[in-house]
Amino acid sequence: MDKVLHYITRCVTESVPVNLAFSWWAFWGDPKYRSVPMTHKWGYTYDSLQQVVAEAGYVQARIETPHYHFAERDMRVVCYKGAA
Repeated sequence: MDKVLHYITRCVTESVPVNLAFSWWAFWGDPKYRSVPMTHKWGYTYDSLQQVVAEAGYVQARIETPHYHFAERDMRVVCYKGAA
């Protein structure tokens, strides 16, 4: 959500069109799929996601550049299960 909200704010501030793939679809998924499993159910900030993985027992969580999606919109989280 951090990246998406920053993107939308930048578009509004700079008066440029908002690309749906980098804004609303990041929240709710691409509507062309018309399938509930293809929609997003949660949205995370960096801090909230680190809290979720810590509560699940993961340690050393770090945010990295995504390998398969858009760096401007998506994130990759790398962490380890248990004490490391």
